[in-house]
Amino acid sequence: MAWFGWGQARASGALVAALAVGSAASPVVAVLSAIRAFRRPRTEGALHDRAAGRRYGILVGIEFALIALGAGVLSATG
Repeated sequence: MAWFGWGQARASGALVAALAVGSAASPVVAVLSAIRAFRRPRTEGALHDRAAGRRYGILVGIEFALIALGAGVLSATG
């Protein structure tokens, strides 16, 4: 929701309309996703398997490392 709102700051025309639609749709998607997640039994979760949980942890670690690298590059280049 925040990214759609932030993107509207300097947008114009059709882009503002598209971002507004995204802003309106994102809370609906969030609520529907939460309902689905809380109704699902824990034993059916993707991370119930130890190997899947390890892969997930590795991917999240890589993602955070890339985010930190990108923030560093943006900070260094102004």
